[in-house]
Amino acid sequence: MDSPIVQAGIKKRLKKISDNISDTFEGKDIVEFFAELDKEFEAKLNQRNLERSFDKNSSELLKKSGDLNTLRLSSYYIERSAEERINF
Repeated sequence: MDSPIVQAGIKKRLKKISDNISDTFEGKDIVEFFAELDKEFEAKLNQRNLERSFDKNSSELLKKSGDLNTLRLSSYYIERSAEERINF
């Protein structure tokens, strides 16, 4: 049987290993969370840029086209862009 000092040292090392494993898995979860959050942010940013580009480049052309569905789509994107600017 090992002495109490050896047993205490073993327990201490096992606790340290356990803590390191726990920290590693928590770290992976955190990294995965932020990677997913970054993907969502990038997708929203791309959509917002697309809508802003649509507003700048196409709204006049759509207004001149006279197509009712196209005008509705133009109005929708203009309203949505205004709302996002307020929320952002």
